[in-house]
Amino acid sequence: MGSPLGSYWCAAALAAWWREAGAGIPSTAAGACETWHQWARAAGRFTTTPAEGYAVLYSFAGNGHADHCGVIVRVAPILLSVEGNTSLAGYSRNGVLVDLKLTTTANVLGYISPVLLTS
Repeated sequence: MGSPLGSYWCAAALAAWWREAGAGIPSTAAGACETWHQWARAAGRFTTTPAEGYAVLYSFAGNGHADHCGVIVRVAPILLSVEGNTSLAGYSRNGVLVDLKLTTTANVLGYISPVLLTS
């Protein structure tokens, strides 16, 4: 995938899942969360509204740059995502497993549609 050395693997997991599903992914550095953020904005796929199957981007550092991601699997009655490189307890963005998580909306930058959004 040409990911930057030292990248967390949540974005690499997202790239593998979406590629397997036939969805578009960034052409380079798909293993970096911020690459997904920039690509989604440029490609017209970024939104602030979640939907099942959309990627979720987080900024746990609070600096507006994506530093963790996952895939939304349920919107109602609660927002859930499947995330790679996480932990069972809490909301680690540098863990050892894939887990189902309650999406922490306070840290969400936005969502990425697997297809081009219409205006």
